[in-house]
Amino acid sequence: MAWFSSGTTNDELAMALKGHDIIKSKEVLDAFRQVDRAFFVPRTMLSRAYKDYPIREGTLHLSAPHIYAQVMEALELHPGASFLNVGSGSGYLSCLVGAITGKDSINHGLEIDPGVVDSCRASLTQYANHQRRGSARDAPPNNQVDDSDDEDGGTSELSDEDMHEVEVPQQGIERANKQVDASFSVCHVVCGDVFRMNVAKNMKYDRIYVGARAPERLQDMMKELLNPFGIVVGPFEGKLKKIRRRDGDQFSEVVLGNVTFAPMREVSNNGDPIEDAICYFPPQVWSQQRHQTYPRRFKEAVHSLMTTDSRLPSTLWLRVFE
Repeated sequence: MAWFSSGTTNDELAMALKGHDIIKSKEVLDAFRQVDRAFFVPRTMLSRAYKDYPIREGTLHLSAPHIYAQVMEALELHPGASFLNVGSGSGYLSCLVGAITGKDSINHGLEIDPGVVDSCRASLTQYANHQRRGSARDAPPNNQVDDSDDEDGGTSELSDEDMHEVEVPQQGIERANKQVDASFSVCHVVCGDVFRMNVAKNMKYDRIYVGARAPERLQDMMKELLNPFGIVVGPFEGKLKKIRRRDGDQFSEVVLGNVTFAPMREVSNNGDPIEDAICYFPPQVWSQQRHQTYPRRFKEAVHSLMTTDSRLPSTLWLRVFE
């Protein structure tokens, strides 16, 4: 039934997915209607932009819309949730997620192919311009795309210039911010190899998506990156799984279905210095400029702390805090 969830416009595609009960929530439906898939497909494939088929041309590979719809529902997204997309490829899914989590949320994409990262950023710029104009009828882009996929995770090896030791993603975020208007683009995609991610130094996330067939060791890594009650969705062992972190190190797991994804790629060990390179998204240190990117409860706590000084009894400062 999913294969009939096609349309001739982006709205028709979204409504077809809703009509076949693949999209179940209003939030996911609104996200699909807001983010035009045509911005993320190569111009030679624009005629298939609103068809419920995967798209592949060269190194570009987008999953079928019904797969993304299933993933979006499984992630249980909400405004302010932090998100990591491993093998972020074209950036389409990251923008769908950002349409729900909002412009002030943390939305990271990790992609192994530097060329794909550049193409993704170009698509994000076009999407941001589209959103800035506020028109749902603008013509889709007709440039690019020599892209990788939301499932392959990249194709080429990284050079020293593309991947330095530690904190490479933060450098990429700064470059992306210069290219895309932060009012509209909530997706920050950077170049890096997930198998060389420093999990101990990396920030934690509320939601994670893995866009390629992942080995068991990667599943364990993703669990470590989850906040309490966080969710990771991805193809592990040939099955699309939804893994939720409970209290402490307790996890629950649900199999959403059988899927076929290309394997997650990693930089080959060929003796180059790059094989020792590591990357991570460092936790953000609070500042007034970044205040809106934090969860609501944290922001409320900061507000309370910053206004507490003037409300505390003077004796408390003299006898306790002195």
